[in-house]
Amino acid sequence: MSTLKSSRLTIAQRLWLGLGLIFGLFALADLVSLLAASRVDTTLRTLVSGADQRREATYEMRNDLAEIIHAARRYVEDGDPQHQASLAKAETAFEQALAEYRALASTERSRDLAQETLGHYDSLKRYTEQLSRLGDQQQQALHDLAAHQRKVEALLGSMPAPAVPSRESAPIQRLILAKDLARQLRAAAREFRERMQVEEEGLHEQIERERTNFTAALARYQAAAETPAERAWAIAAARWYATITSRAREFLAAEVNQQRVLAQASAARARLDDLLAEHIQPAARAELAVAVERASRAVHEANLGITRSLVLALVLGGLAALATMRAVRAPLGQLVASSRRLADGDFSHRISSAGQDELGELTIAFNEMAEKLQTTTVSRGYLGSIVHSMGEALVVVSRMGIIHTANPAAEQLLGYEQGALP
Repeated sequence: MSTLKSSRLTIAQRLWLGLGLIFGLFALADLVSLLAASRVDTTLRTLVSGADQRREATYEMRNDLAEIIHAARRYVEDGDPQHQASLAKAETAFEQALAEYRALASTERSRDLAQETLGHYDSLKRYTEQLSRLGDQQQQALHDLAAHQRKVEALLGSMPAPAVPSRESAPIQRLILAKDLARQLRAAAREFRERMQVEEEGLHEQIERERTNFTAALARYQAAAETPAERAWAIAAARWYATITSRAREFLAAEVNQQRVLAQASAARARLDDLLAEHIQPAARAELAVAVERASRAVHEANLGITRSLVLALVLGGLAALATMRAVRAPLGQLVASSRRLADGDFSHRISSAGQDELGELTIAFNEMAEKLQTTTVSRGYLGSIVHSMGEALVVVSRMGIIHTANPAAEQLLGYEQGALP
């Protein structure tokens, strides 16, 4: 008795299972392909977005630098608080663009450049803060100067008239000295901003010349003074003029300092602009090249993953088909061999199988058929012994006249030797 090995799955189930496995593997390969494509798309989108944002941040920083220096110059020129507000706004915009660039920096080189940019900007900001302080000082000096200038009318109104004897007119020389001194006082009380716009760079020398002329005129007035009131007024006029001169000098000194600091700020801005143009932008291009290489590597890895998944699907699908074929072919071979033994008259041969699939059912049917044949069919040997022992002659002839079987009695009857007939 031979044994027919079979699984608990039917042949149809195994075929569907193999087909499902192949489809599942190809679906897995397609999923890997979609994930890889999504990864590449994300990488490229990040690449393009990051490059655009870095370029935009660099462009904004350079524009903001130009606006910072422009607002600083305008503030130095006219001291308008609106320009100071524009300066603060431009600085805030630059700081935001720099912070954005630093957040987008993806290499050590770009991070170092961002830190270097921050250092240069800190220097520039110190200069702009110093400009603001100097501007405030200049505005305060100008305010104090204008407030003191407005006292000139009260000072001139308190000028004593020249003392003269009764019924005599004042000496012409003393009147001329008083008028000359009053004219110089009024000249010193002119609005300082207007004088700066008209006289420009020669204002400091002009003030010194005016001070020298006033000192000389005051000395002549004091020499001609005859009363205590005239001498006291001359001292008050000298103090007023000294205050005017002192505050004008303070204003001009603050302006000189502003120009010096503005030049330093412009130099710092030029260094920072060169850094942006000559280093940060090339660094951004280098980062772009690195990102492109990374995207290319991602594409290559994705293609490799897809290829491996497809090859794995084909291999596993082939193995599944081979296993299914072997699972069906071996039991069928055993059934063929058992059928041949049954055809040769071996009705006692049986096939043992524990399977519950179609092959198991076929095995059970084969064993039932063999059992029935064994119980209902006479063996050839037994039939031959009966024919051989018969006393009557027996000849079996085909329709074509060919003798198939003849017993000894028939051979003796026909006169043939034993075994001469078939």
